[in-house]
Amino acid sequence: MATLGEVGLRQVRKDELDALKQRLARHLPHSLVVYSAVSSAARYGLHSLRPASIICPRPSCLTVIAPITSGLQSLSSWGRRRVTLQTPHIGHLYQLKAPSILNAELPQMYHMTRLGEEDASAVWKNWEFNNFNTVESVRHDIIHFPSVGIHEHGPEDGVGSLQEEAEEILVSWIRTTKIGWMGNTFTVPHHRRQGLAGAATMALANQLLQEGLPAFVNIEESNTASVQLHEKLGLERQGVVVVVQLLPTEVTNQDYLE
Repeated sequence: MATLGEVGLRQVRKDELDALKQRLARHLPHSLVVYSAVSSAARYGLHSLRPASIICPRPSCLTVIAPITSGLQSLSSWGRRRVTLQTPHIGHLYQLKAPSILNAELPQMYHMTRLGEEDASAVWKNWEFNNFNTVESVRHDIIHFPSVGIHEHGPEDGVGSLQEEAEEILVSWIRTTKIGWMGNTFTVPHHRRQGLAGAATMALANQLLQEGLPAFVNIEESNTASVQLHEKLGLERQGVVVVVQLLPTEVTNQDYLE
């Protein structure tokens, strides 16, 4: 079997992104995930994808997005190492195709901002699939890509009091991932059922669309509540996606993350 190095796999250059994006657009919605990642790289720069890369073999237009970590320093090394397939995750892609006016008004005690890099730890800890990524990678994404955080106003106790300047609490959020889809949606349990997740999702989706990027989510196959929420918000199902991890057989998933 030929190694990846032998088939001429290489990283895509900045000057190739627009042409690659146009070629992928001809295959939508089947190419949605890869198209979105290429679009994000074209909009925010290839450096925004780190530690991932967009790679392609000559002369095919096939595009692969792959993380380059300390354990996989070169593209050619892939073909010489045995890998183990981790448990695949099957999901459905739901996309908002046009800006929506369904921007829900938040209750008075909340306000909406962009996530800050200081929020990375909370976002990562409350992510069901955080074994797919590291907190530093999440922080990198928050810095480079659009996101939405909803905060609860701090308590007030008179004009000019110290309580009035109390730190506000992050209670709900959603962010854009390296792949380009919206994800890590989470609301603190006792702040749920107030429309926060829906409001954050629509705010981020509209921002992405205004920037010329696709607005879509990947919903786990068994998460019927999330499917119902996104359909109510106006997102339409585009297809199925299977997310897998390939790890060198000599390391564990924890070794990979470290």
